[in-house]
Amino acid sequence: MLFGFCIGSFLNVFIFRWKNGKNFFFPPSSCQSCKTYLKWYENIPVLSFFILAGKCRSCGTKLSLQYPIVEILTGVLFLFAQRLFYPDLLKVLFSFLFFSFLILFSIFDLKWRLLPHPVNNFFIISGLLNLVLSAGVNLKDLFVSTGTLLIVCAFFLLVILQFPNSLGGGDLKLLGGLVIWLPQIEFFTAFLIACVTPILWFSIWPNSLKKSEARFFPFAPYLAVGSLGVWLIP
Repeated sequence: MLFGFCIGSFLNVFIFRWKNGKNFFFPPSSCQSCKTYLKWYENIPVLSFFILAGKCRSCGTKLSLQYPIVEILTGVLFLFAQRLFYPDLLKVLFSFLFFSFLILFSIFDLKWRLLPHPVNNFFIISGLLNLVLSAGVNLKDLFVSTGTLLIVCAFFLLVILQFPNSLGGGDLKLLGGLVIWLPQIEFFTAFLIACVTPILWFSIWPNSLKKSEARFFPFAPYLAVGSLGVWLIP
């Protein structure tokens, strides 16, 4: 879990610095408001946020709740992966990578309605690597995955032609990556969950629908929920 907290902290750094076009490793982390560099003890995952009472030590600006949420969520998911899949170390490591991508996509989509193409590209490449290392090169599985991908692309091409602003290129790449990462049944189950979940959400909280209509709909978090469900539940 501690390893997950640390990776969650790095994911937060990656998210903020990617959006601002900054180097991921230098300079040291600083307050987004007053730009004061943080001391080492202010960079302890999860713990520092609560020690500082959610505020910058120098200027008192409130810190985003994203920091502890992402760190705790990553730590908990990593713990689940270790408990469920150990001693299969390859499965554990690829689970860590898969969960990290899903968290990145969810935060990017929720905050900026953005799914960066380089992140999507690496997601697809790592999915292919997982496919090869976990099961070996199987022509039948490769054929089935390719066929599934073509069906998914054709379906969403029709959706885009009918509703031009419904999905972006990042959404399509994410779906293509999930086709590679997940077996066919699990993919369609995850996609079904991703479609049903917002319907249930807006049925219970209908007022949130108007707010979402004013912007592009963030589909990645729902895909992440569905994908986590089928990955963690045997």
